[in-house]
Amino acid sequence: MKDVMDMKGDMAEGVRSIPMYLGKKRSFVGIAITYLLSVFLSFVPFLSLRDTNFYHNFFYLIPVLFTDFIFVYMAVCLVFIENPPLENYRKLSLFAMMAGLIAFLLGSLICGK
Repeated sequence: MKDVMDMKGDMAEGVRSIPMYLGKKRSFVGIAITYLLSVFLSFVPFLSLRDTNFYHNFFYLIPVLFTDFIFVYMAVCLVFIENPPLENYRKLSLFAMMAGLIAFLLGSLICGK
């Protein structure tokens, strides 16, 4: 997302970043796909890693659901809102990543079985 925010500066400096190749809208779609993929993958530890603390551990699942909600919200907004507030979404995405890290920390420290 930061690369999209820096497109004007990249253009002035001649930097060829991914958003410069794809354009703003396609970059937003790529970011949205990445967010949705991370949401899908966040359920793998809870549902299928039987020999780990994450398997059916609600101390992992609840913070991950919170994180997933934020990522889905941002993915939808990036694709469907004409001029999304990128600085706000960047901060929100960093917050969601921190919440996801907390989910992994709780899941690894607190056994849910």
